Parts: sequence; C-alpha cells; structure tokens
Amino acid sequence: MLPSILLIEDQLMFIELLLPRLRQQYQVETAQTPAIALAKLERQKFDLALLDLKLDNSPVLEGLNLLPAIEQNGAQAIVISAHCFGSAQLVCQRSGVVGFVDKAGSADDLLPAIATVLAGQPSLPPDWGEGGPDELPELNNSCRKILARLMEDPALSNHEISQKINVSLSLVKHSNRVMFDLFDCKTRHQLVNEARRRGYRPDLQLAKRRKK
Repeated sequence: MLPSILLIEDQLMFIELLLPRLRQQYQVETAQTPAIALAKLERQKFDLALLDLKLDNSPVLEGLNLLPAIEQNGAQAIVISAHCFGSAQLVCQRSGVVGFVDKAGSADDLLPAIATVLAGQPSLPPDWGEGGPDELPELNNSCRKILARLMEDPALSNHEISQKINVSLSLVKHSNRVMFDLFDCKTRHQLVNEARRRGYRPDLQLAKRRKK
C-alpha cells in the first residue's frame, strides 16, 4: 500500500502543481481549510501531513493550530511555508515537525524531503529552531494555563479564569502582570494578539509537560 499524505494548503494553484507529482508515488488527500483538515485527521490515519501555515487568508498562522491534531493522528509533519521563522519555527520544532520546505523556493525540494521523512529521517535546515527577536518567553505552569484560557476566550474575566483553572484570583492578576511584561503588552487583548502573532501554543506546552 502506498504511503498516505494529507496536503493542507489553501492555494489552488499550488495544489494543482503538486498533486500530479505526489499521486505518482503516494495516496493523497487535500484540505483547503483548517476545518476540513481537522475532519480528515479525525476520520483517517495518515503517514504524513504537508502543512501550509498561512491558511484562509488569515493574518495569523492558522496552520500552527493544526499541529496537535496532526500529532494525535500519528502523522509525521512537514511544513511548507514562506512564513516559518522566529517563534513560529520554535513552535513547529517543539511540536515535533520533522521537515521544512520553503514555499518561496522550488517545488522540486518537496519530493526529496518527503522521501527522507518517510524513511525515518528529519529534513530540516541546519539553523532550524534557533529563534530570534521573537523567541517565545518561558512561562510557568500557572501562566500557561491562564494564557490558554485567554486565547480560547479573551472576554473571560479574571474571576472566571480563577474558577476554571482552580487558582486564586490574586494569582491570576499577578500572572497577567508577569505576562504583560514578558510580551510587552498593557491589556489582555494585546497579550492574546501578541501571543497569537508569535505562534504561541500554551496548551501544547502543557500537553508536553503532562507526558513527562
């Protein structure tokens, strides 16, 4: 049986360029939106996911939100993107991404990367995950839980958050001040927007901690 691949990409021209070449060697499904990708990841097991980070013309890197679902599916992940740098690159690295192809380069780079990853070896640039000026701040466990709730619903009050994660109201307020300083923000909405811009995934970091 041929290896199965899920191509998560919203640009029809790019899909039409890749599909004929990929289908010569692999079984390929496509998903042009995050919702379709999630549905296919829930229904079917894949050997590999090819993930574009910028989907649905969103100003944020929506593809980062699919990494936990890809991991849960058991698929290996190769990122195909012209936007994977700084903290987004760190999020991909911490999520177990094993391959990267710069979308601004040649499509010819993709087939060797797929073959390498399916053979059990990573296909990553030497400087992968070195970070940069937007490197993700290190947060303690309470801050991660609070930020995860805020990113789900920025309208939650401090009191609601304290009840949801079972910590004191004073700890929520203190943690907010800590995160304002780390992300250089003055409000919770600014904090959420900045965390999203940097590709921060506190829920993913919490999941990694629980596995240890």
